[in-house]
Amino acid sequence: MVVLSSRISIREAGFTVKVVPNALARRNDMALFCVHFEILSAMAATIMTDQCQKPNHLVRYAAKASSLRTWYKYIVTDDKSFHGKTIHNTVDHYIDTLADLDRNQFLSHGRTSDSSIVTIDFLRQNLSPGEKTVSIGAGNGEYEVHLVLDGQDILITDILDAPLSVTRRLFPEVNTRNLDITTNNFEDQYSDLIGAFDNVFVASLFYWLTNDAAEIAIRNMTRLLRPGGCLLVTFRSKDTFLTWFIDEIICRWERPLNAIKRRLITGKPHYVFRNFAGYRRRLSEFQNLLTYQTGLKQISLEFASPHKELQRSTILRLLAIPEILGPLIPHYGAYHNMFVLKYDP
Repeated sequence: MVVLSSRISIREAGFTVKVVPNALARRNDMALFCVHFEILSAMAATIMTDQCQKPNHLVRYAAKASSLRTWYKYIVTDDKSFHGKTIHNTVDHYIDTLADLDRNQFLSHGRTSDSSIVTIDFLRQNLSPGEKTVSIGAGNGEYEVHLVLDGQDILITDILDAPLSVTRRLFPEVNTRNLDITTNNFEDQYSDLIGAFDNVFVASLFYWLTNDAAEIAIRNMTRLLRPGGCLLVTFRSKDTFLTWFIDEIICRWERPLNAIKRRLITGKPHYVFRNFAGYRRRLSEFQNLLTYQTGLKQISLEFASPHKELQRSTILRLLAIPEILGPLIPHYGAYHNMFVLKYDP
C-alpha cells in the first residue's frame, strides 16, 4: 500500500521541502518509504527561479531536509548486562570475539556469510590488477583481506585501532592505517594519500553518518581519487521491501521468538535488547548525496539477489517464501545496492 502525505509545503527560500504525514500515514509503517523524489522534482520544475534552474536542486534540499530513519539492531543474548549498552559497546564485544581467531577462522567468515560473499564478488568484478585501492571504515577488513591475498593492492583503514589490531596480528602482510574520513582538515592530515588511489571502497560506513557528515566524507573520498578513479559503495536503502522486512519483521518480531527457543533449548533465560545501529536512507537520497556537485558520476548500480537474505527468516523458510518471492523482486527485494561511480572533477 502506498500512502502519500496529506500536505507537502514548498518554501522558496532555499527550496526546503517539508513532508507532513497524515493520520493514515502515521498508522502505516509502509508510508516510511513511499514518497518518491521524482514527484518532488516535477513539482519543482514549475517554481524554478534564476538561482535554481534544475529540478535536481530541489531534490537536493529535499534530501537534506528529510528526516533520517533510525535503524536498530535487536540482540539476543543470555548476558543481561547488555541492557543499556551503546552500539560502541557491542562493536567492542564483536571485536573481542575475533581476538582469538586464527587466519583460517577469520577467512572462513567470508566464505560463509551472505553479506561477505556478495561484497567480495563485487570487489573482484570491479578491481583490476595493478590498481591501488583504499578501503574506508573497513573495520577488521573482513572483505578486503581476501582481495589482498589474491594479489590486490589495498590499504585497509578505519578510525578505530581495535578492529585493525586484529587484522595486523593475523595478516602482517596487509597494509593498514587509522584514518578519519569526516575531518575538515583532511588534506593536511593525510597529504600523502591525496590523489593516490585508483579506487575508494566503502561498505556500511554511511549508516553511521548524518547528511552533513556524509557530505564531508564524500568530499574527502574524492580527494583520495585520481581523476578517472572509481568510488565503490555498498549500501542498503530503506525504500526496498526486503530492508523494511528484515528491520521491522525479522529483527523486531522473530528475535523474541528466537530468545524463547534458545531458553527452551539451553534452559537459561535469554534477553532481547534493542540497540541503535545508525540510519537508513532512500536510494534516491543516497544517490543525491553521492553525485550532487561532487564530481562523481554513477556508472553502474547492481541489486544483490535477495534469495539468501530471505533465508534469514525462520518463518519464511518454513513457508518456502525465498524460493517463491526471491526471483520476483530483484530490485525492491535487494538488500544490498552496489554502486560504482567515476570521479571526473
